Amino acid sequence: MPPGVSGIAGILAFLYIPIAVLVAYSFNDSRSLSWPMTGFTLDWYVKLSQNEQLITPRHGTRSMSPPAPRL
Repeated sequence: MPPGVSGIAGILAFLYIPIAVLVAYSFNDSRSLSWPMTGFTLDWYVKLSQNEQLITPRHGTRSMSPPAPRL
């Protein structure tokens, strides 16, 4: 392995492993972060899809994105 590749791999692992852990915990059945995880659920994503405060601004952002390249 060329020098520097292991350093880059370490930095990428440092950045992406916490994201992978958060994604894994998002499927956890429990409200608390406990290991081992108690079960598998998609309830958090169902609640996210039903949250109007998060859905409404997303549509506004999408409507503003087509004019952006013209600036």
